[in-house]
Amino acid sequence: MRRSVRYILAVCSVLAVLGTTFGQMEIYQSRTLLEKTLYYVSSGKIAQCKYWSLHLGTHDVTLRRKFPGEDTTDLDASMNLALISSGYISGSGYSAKGKVDCLTGFYFVDEDTSFSLPLDSIEYAYQNLNMVKTNRGAVGYLRVDVEGKKVRPKSLLLTVYKMVDHYGEKVLRKAVDINISAFAHTKEGIRKALAASRAAGG
Repeated sequence: MRRSVRYILAVCSVLAVLGTTFGQMEIYQSRTLLEKTLYYVSSGKIAQCKYWSLHLGTHDVTLRRKFPGEDTTDLDASMNLALISSGYISGSGYSAKGKVDCLTGFYFVDEDTSFSLPLDSIEYAYQNLNMVKTNRGAVGYLRVDVEGKKVRPKSLLLTVYKMVDHYGEKVLRKAVDINISAFAHTKEGIRKALAASRAAGG
């Protein structure tokens, strides 16, 4: 009986340490987020947040990589893409060679043209982020350029963080996950995005 009690206590201690470690990792990782207000549509309603990351899905891509002592080769990888409030798209995942990162960015595509699309040039994205309107009025498809391969955003899970006090230090903690269908950088932009989504039937 005593052995069983000691074993249970030991397991509980390990779990407590792991819980503390994971909590610290969550705080540490969220510190990389900068404040940038995002307006979004979820379940037909408009809301906003300041610290956030938007998951754009997991995508299978082929990357060109050179490793020490080897020639440049094609590397199949499964990449997680996320737009974060610091203003860029993070791309990381795994391949047969282990962990790998990639260069990413938004891309505008329509029947006549395609071009790189900086985040601040987007007026709003809508229809589950399949469509985009630029600040110059162009309307087309929103894609993510993963080192030459254009992929469609999917998942669209917005993680919102909140500033909290952690032992006297201001840190960010994950608050909630929200499925969204549109986003913009301004109140006017998100109202237009909602109207465009309704006009398109989505």
